[in-house]
Amino acid sequence: MKWMKGNRVAVWLIVLIALVPSVIGGIYYQELPDQVASHFNEKGEPDDTQDKASFLIVTGLMNLLIPLFLLGLSKIDPKKENYIKFAPAMRTIAVATTMLLSGSLTMVVFYNLGYEFPFKMERVVMAALGLLFLWIGNVTGQIRPNYMVGIRTPWTMASEEVWRRTHRMGGPVMMIGGLVLIVLALLTDVTLLAVLPVVIGSALIPAVYSFVIYRNLQRQVK
Repeated sequence: MKWMKGNRVAVWLIVLIALVPSVIGGIYYQELPDQVASHFNEKGEPDDTQDKASFLIVTGLMNLLIPLFLLGLSKIDPKKENYIKFAPAMRTIAVATTMLLSGSLTMVVFYNLGYEFPFKMERVVMAALGLLFLWIGNVTGQIRPNYMVGIRTPWTMASEEVWRRTHRMGGPVMMIGGLVLIVLALLTDVTLLAVLPVVIGSALIPAVYSFVIYRNLQRQVK
């Protein structure tokens, strides 16, 4: 089936992208400190360490399992027949998520190798998250009703029309949020805490919109 063939291509692409930080870490394994910085606070400062071997193993597994789990959701979703209708969008979300995770963790590897970045790590993460919002927002309108991904509120789950209209509106909202994050990362010296209002707004606006649409449709029926 064409859909399954597309998924196989996406899986191999995900595997290649996901293994980048672990491969780089393996090549320069002897140059890494025994304890590597593995977590950073909202200011981009390391606040936790981990054994380098376990860090590279966990990094590789996490990079692989999260996006592959996204692709496998159709196997357990009661509305799995709808996944065929938005398979390209699902693959886009999985690949985009992999790129964000792999890119961020590759930076962590280079940080532990002593590489000095000309920019603060938190600003790069913010810009990358903005690009992810842009990428996913661009395909949000293609997502069909399901129980696992998308804007799932009581009102979108109760009506396919509410689902459709909410996702068509939610995509541009997410893309605007992505642009805001990129601008913040490029033009201001802010911490990652600035991400919170953008993420909350990008989720809250479509949720409220779905309620309003649902109420309006109910009134029309009456």
